[in-house]
Amino acid sequence: MLSRAIKRALPFILIAATNLVLDFLFPKAQKIIYAPYDVLFLAAISYVITYYQRNKYNILISRFWIVFFFLGIMNMNSVILYDKTWDVDIRGASLLYFLNIIIFNASLLFFERRGDFVPKRLTVNSYSFLKNRILVVIMLIFPFLLIITLYKSVGFLPILSGASFVDEMYNYNYGPLYGYKFICVYGFLMTICYIKLKKYRSINLALAIVILLITSVDGKRFILFICLLAYLPLNDYLNRITKPGTKTSYTPLIIVSSVILLVYVSVLAIRLGNNNVNEWIGLFIEKIPFGVEFKDYAYSFEKFNATTIQDYDFWQSNIGAFFNSGLLNFLGYDKEALTHMGSAYVWMKAYNIDFGIRTGIISELYFAHGIFGSAFMVLLAYFVNRTSVRLIRPTSIFNLIQHCILYALYILIINGQATVFFGCLSMMLYVYLLKWIIEPNRNKKRNGFYHNTRIQPS
Repeated sequence: MLSRAIKRALPFILIAATNLVLDFLFPKAQKIIYAPYDVLFLAAISYVITYYQRNKYNILISRFWIVFFFLGIMNMNSVILYDKTWDVDIRGASLLYFLNIIIFNASLLFFERRGDFVPKRLTVNSYSFLKNRILVVIMLIFPFLLIITLYKSVGFLPILSGASFVDEMYNYNYGPLYGYKFICVYGFLMTICYIKLKKYRSINLALAIVILLITSVDGKRFILFICLLAYLPLNDYLNRITKPGTKTSYTPLIIVSSVILLVYVSVLAIRLGNNNVNEWIGLFIEKIPFGVEFKDYAYSFEKFNATTIQDYDFWQSNIGAFFNSGLLNFLGYDKEALTHMGSAYVWMKAYNIDFGIRTGIISELYFAHGIFGSAFMVLLAYFVNRTSVRLIRPTSIFNLIQHCILYALYILIINGQATVFFGCLSMMLYVYLLKWIIEPNRNKKRNGFYHNTRIQPS
C-alpha cells in the first residue's frame, strides 16, 4: 500500500522539484529559465486528470504530452548556454500549453465516460491482410525499391556519408518513390505480426531491422519513430491474442523509449558528420536534443505576431497536404502553393533559414485562431479516444495496424506539423483503397482469428 502511494505521489514530487532539477542540470549557467509555479500547478492538475482515465492509450498520450513540456524547458536551458537568442519569457506560452493539455485530458476523460469502455478481451478479427500475397509483396518489397531508387537519385546514402549533410538534406532529390516512404511503416508492422504469430520469425526479425535502417538512411527520423511507436499497441494486442491472460508489460515501452533516445541522438550526430561516440554523449548531456519544438513554440509565442506570419493558413495548408495534386488542380488549386502556407514554410521564412520549423499542434492552432484554437483540442480528444478504443478492440488485423499508425501520429502531433499529419492520413487512405481493390474476400463474412467460435466475445 505504501509503495503504491509513493508511486502515485512521485510524479507530483518531480513536478514540484522541476526548478531544483534545472539547478542541478545546469550548475554553470549564468541564467536559468525556470518553470513558473502557476505553470507547475497546471501541470499537476493535468496529471491528476490522467488518474481518472481508464484507457491505457489515453493515459499514455496524456502523460507524454505533459512530459514534453519538461523536455522543452530543459532544451531551452541547454541552448541558452551558447545562444542567448532563446532567452525568452516562457510563462505565457507555458500557460497556454497546459490550458490546451487540461482541455485535451479532460475531454478524453469525458469521451471515455460517455462511451462504453471496452474490456481487454479477444475480438473478432481477420488475418486477410497478412495472407494476401499481393499486399505482402508490395509492403515488404517497397522498402528495398525505395533505397535502390534513393541511391540511384542521390548517388550515395546520406547517413553513411561520414560528413555533415544537414544543410543539403532537405534539398536532395531522393527519387520517385520517396514520397511514398510512409509505406515502410506497413512493411515493418507486418513483419512484427509474423514474428508474433511465429511465421518465419528469424527472417521477419531481420526484415524488421532492415526496414528500420532504411527509414533512417536519409537522416530523417519521423518514419522510424512512427514504426517504433506503432509497435507498442500492436505488440500489446498480439501478446494478448497469442498468450491469453497476458497482462500489459511496460518492458516494450521502456525498450522503445530507450531506442528512440539512442536513435534521436545518434542520427543527429551522424548527420552533423560527427562519428566520435564520446562527442555524441557530450551532445546529449550539454545540449539536450529533445523538446526543441517547445523552444521554437515559446520563442514564436513571445516574438511573432500576425504580420510576421501573415502567409500562414492552417486549414488551406492541410487541405493541400491531404488531397491529391491532380484533384486539387482539377478544382483550380495548386498543391505546392497550399502546402507552402503551412507552419514549416512560414516559420522558415520568419526565422530566415533554409529548413522547416516544427512548433507543434498547440502553436499552430494558436497562431491560426488565437486562444479559441484551444477549443479544437476537444475534437482532437474525440478522435484520439476512438483510436484508443480500437487499439483494444480492432475489427481486423488491418484495422489494428491502421489504428496503431494513427495513434503514433497522434502522439507526435504535439511536436510535429499538422501538414505532415494530414499528409500521412492521405497515405493511409491510399493503402486502405489499395487493400479494398486487391482484397478478394472483402464482401465475405470474417470468421475470426482462430476460426473458432468458442473464443469469440459474447
